[in-house]
Amino acid sequence: PASASYVNQASWTYRYRPSPGAPKVNASFSTNSVTTNIIRLETTMSIVNVALAPILNLGTEMTFTTKVANTGNINTSGSSLTNLIPVGALYVAGSTKMNGITLPDIAVAGPFVLGGLINSPGRPAGQINAGEEATIVFKATALILPAINLAVIDADGGGPVLPLNLRGSVQNATTDLAITITNGVNSVTPGTNTTYTIAIKNNGPTTVDSVNVVDNFPATLGNPVWTPSTGTYNAGTGDWTGLTLASGQTVTLTLVAKVAPLALVNVVNTVIVSPPSGVGDSNTSNNTATDTDTLTFVADLGVTQTDGVTSVNAGTSHSYNITVTNSGPGTLSSVVLTDTVPAFLTNPVFAPDEGIYNSATGAWTGLNLATGQSIQMTLSGTVSALATGTLVNTVVVGVPVGILDLNALNNTAVDTNTIVPAAGVAGNVYLDANHNGIFDGAETGTGLTGLYVKLVSSLGGNALQAVAVNATTGTYLINGVLPGTYNLLLDNNATLTDVTPALPATYIGIEAAATRRDNVLVAITNIPGQNFGLWRGSKVSGTVWNDNGIGGATPNDGLQSGTEAGVAGATVKLLSGATALDTAISDGSGAYT
Repeated sequence: PASASYVNQASWTYRYRPSPGAPKVNASFSTNSVTTNIIRLETTMSIVNVALAPILNLGTEMTFTTKVANTGNINTSGSSLTNLIPVGALYVAGSTKMNGITLPDIAVAGPFVLGGLINSPGRPAGQINAGEEATIVFKATALILPAINLAVIDADGGGPVLPLNLRGSVQNATTDLAITITNGVNSVTPGTNTTYTIAIKNNGPTTVDSVNVVDNFPATLGNPVWTPSTGTYNAGTGDWTGLTLASGQTVTLTLVAKVAPLALVNVVNTVIVSPPSGVGDSNTSNNTATDTDTLTFVADLGVTQTDGVTSVNAGTSHSYNITVTNSGPGTLSSVVLTDTVPAFLTNPVFAPDEGIYNSATGAWTGLNLATGQSIQMTLSGTVSALATGTLVNTVVVGVPVGILDLNALNNTAVDTNTIVPAAGVAGNVYLDANHNGIFDGAETGTGLTGLYVKLVSSLGGNALQAVAVNATTGTYLINGVLPGTYNLLLDNNATLTDVTPALPATYIGIEAAATRRDNVLVAITNIPGQNFGLWRGSKVSGTVWNDNGIGGATPNDGLQSGTEAGVAGATVKLLSGATALDTAISDGSGAYT
């Protein structure tokens, strides 16, 4: 009842709301005493679906909660609750609790079907203290919908406060399912597969555990394969179960089907979605979706290629003849020809005998290729001088967009050739430990980085190649050298325009030509042994001669003059104390180094 106070009144009439949101009603009360204290109860009833929240289907277990709060300023006594089993529901035995404590049932019914005292936590039966509340919970299973719960709250037992009536109803669940379908294209080709994505979105407020999707499968489609993103889909019944489709979420159903090879009409695929039994759909305008595709045309293109040989020489020019044939049934104004040009074929040039060819895109346009006709194209280039292994050229022909090639087995042609490699020039830049000007097997590299050997044509010009010398082993290798005559230069950089050889600082060349090997003749075989011997130090050179004064010279003056002749075959030793550091034999003129 509404709050009120009164003094020495015989009776009065007042208005109150029996439950929150209910219309106000009239009530009266009589007394011969002065009353300033009041009891004021406010009640609420809520229903929770605990099994499949929040959509309620038949057979779902529900939880009913009734709260009775004393918002007055005195405690109640004799407060009671009468709650019959909800209409359309089956009571779950042993499920009633008051303030969290389980209460015994009356036979197979709840403890309040015949009425019972209620109290706030820890208070005597029937007493709800001011500012406290009693909470009563029980469960029931839905048998029919709506399920209606009726409860009567009496604040003071036989006292003057009138009972309050509560009513709660669980209605049929509703949702808003929307469906779309697309295969991502506007046209399909007979005889090929197409993939549809069917999306179901839940625009409603509640979770759905199943849907029904019916596909009005057209005769122009066959061999369907259905794949749901989640759950299990039965294409025969349309039932899609095992879902947990919450509000705002989407699930997808993928359909792969083959367009009939002899299809003559557009492919129209319509799908319809509906909610599970017992659940309504608040918006049926989005329950149907359709995908429509036109048909494409067909053709049969084939490609061949040949270069007339089985092997090619590195560094030589080479060409392929490529032929595209249209076996019908229609005339084509363009084709797509993709050529995977081998990496070893440099500076490729395509020359079609008809139309315009774009090697970047593969588009070959401006044609009039009727059934049974062929067109040719020539691909030419140069086999890299560094090429090794095999030279493989692969061409693939394709029809324009919107046309189907009925036979894909003749759309690819491969030509493979063995590469005859160009010669290699190799050698060692070594530390000549014994100063003999000969690369001995145990001698190694100088340990210096930044040494290069350059290949220069004997006719002059810039270097053709510059390769690094292995600092540890001293080895170097120049591959892909075409037949010819070359000079090899030892240098401290890899700049091809620099053809002036140079030794590393503090090093000398031991062999006769310290920094170059001239007129190296290269044919088709490798040229090894092009060595450079180095030593970190200085040279001592001179002449052994017969200081005999011949030819007007002064004998024994320590100067070679007149016609004094050199002494060949003399042994000259370089000593450090008694230790011989090196030995040289004078040549025919007496010179030694």
